[in-house]
This record gives sequence, C-alpha cells and structure tokens, in this order.
Amino acid sequence: MCDEQEDFLNSYRVKNVNHLIVASLNINSIRYKFDQLKFLIKDNIDILVLQETKIDNTFPENNFFMEGFSQPFRRDRTSMGGGILVYIRENIPAKVLG
Repeated sequence: MCDEQEDFLNSYRVKNVNHLIVASLNINSIRYKFDQLKFLIKDNIDILVLQETKIDNTFPENNFFMEGFSQPFRRDRTSMGGGILVYIRENIPAKVLG
C-alpha cells in the first residue's frame, strides 16, 4: 500500500470518527494479499466485505484472523473463483441469520 492510500484512509477515519465505515473490495484471491489487507484496514475500517476470495474449506479459519475483528463470516467457493469474507470490528454485534 502506498503512503497516499494510507494517508487517505487515516484522514477519512479522523473526519468520520463517530460514523461507521464500511468498505467493499474485490480482492481477486486473498491468499497472498492478507498481510497487506490487515495493514490497510487496521484502525480505519469498521466492516469490510471481500469478494472473490478464491478460498475453500482447505484454508483454516485462523489463517484469516485479524486483531480487533471478530472471526470473519465466510462463504467459500473454490480456488477458481467466488467466495466472500466479511470482517466486522469486534465491538460491533453481529451474527449469521438463517
């Protein structure tokens, strides 16, 4: 992540300190981008929805844990396409319905 992106997210968080910040990203495979993603959303995003994660049940849940967030909600597909991860800051109540 470049400094410009980091500065933008930090300033946006400061300007919206009392607001919920929700982001969505087509990550096109999370496998090799997870460390960058953790750095990007730390202290900046409250809810993050990732599409096209391209993971399946062979990837353990603890591989995708982020400090400050509840265990992500997952809807896996295959390594060929699809998949969703939803991260919600741990102080925001959430549960799967249905």
